[in-house]
Amino acid sequence: MTKFYHGTDIESLLKIAKSKAILSPLYQKMEMLRDATRGKSEQEIRKRLHGKTIEQYALESVSEEYGSHEIESRVRAVSFAGSLKRALHYAERFEQHSGGAVLELELSEEDINSAFKEGKTPVLYTPRKQVLEDRLKAIYLLLCARASEPEIRQAFSKFKPEYGYL
Repeated sequence: MTKFYHGTDIESLLKIAKSKAILSPLYQKMEMLRDATRGKSEQEIRKRLHGKTIEQYALESVSEEYGSHEIESRVRAVSFAGSLKRALHYAERFEQHSGGAVLELELSEEDINSAFKEGKTPVLYTPRKQVLEDRLKAIYLLLCARASEPEIRQAFSKFKPEYGYL
């Protein structure tokens, strides 16, 4: 098992706890659309989504936020940094809003081998999602995120991670 890090904002962090996994942007959008169309027939869903399936619609929608060269790495995958410092740099972007946090996970060789690697980048892109069970080891909270610590601890209590402050 190898340690990898995922920087995020507090709103996304709480969604991660709820879904028990870190989801790719595409998978997040698909889950949102599934929730919004629950109980509807396939025909009703396609009508609502302009003739597209949930996955097709989600892919088009999420892809608009990224360049065409980022579809595999940024849209369909979850990104992990190989160092806490690199993930911290990403999480710091959220300090002006709700606050930032970094999750530390241990990924297996299988997880690592399934990852999409872009050249010599220190970032690992794993397909679709990474479940937290038996992988989440720690959560590091930045200054603004500490105000939400009780809520975060409650949301992640099942996983029993260690906590640290950056």
